[in-house]
Amino acid sequence: MIINHKNLTSLMLPKAPDSELRKDPKPLIEAIFNYQLVHLEAYIVHVDRVLRNEVAYKLTPDTIESLIDYHEDIHCVQRRRLQVSKSSTPSTWNGLPEHGCSWSWF
Repeated sequence: MIINHKNLTSLMLPKAPDSELRKDPKPLIEAIFNYQLVHLEAYIVHVDRVLRNEVAYKLTPDTIESLIDYHEDIHCVQRRRLQVSKSSTPSTWNGLPEHGCSWSWF
């Protein structure tokens, strides 16, 4: 039996942290240079059409790697910069842990 993966959706994510994005008066040019499409692909691992009418997916290794790269290279950098800018001004904002952006698998 051959198991094929399916393209679930595509996300348009920034290529760099906000402070490094190219500014352009033309929105289309700005989008082309600043954003990338990340395709979320997955394998179907379970179909329940009787009780819950649901489908369960497992992301492909390439999709997981793309999301981890985005998280580490762009999302965490933005959060660290935001934390530094927020901590230098008095505020009641407590959104980030002291160590910046981290997460665990469990």
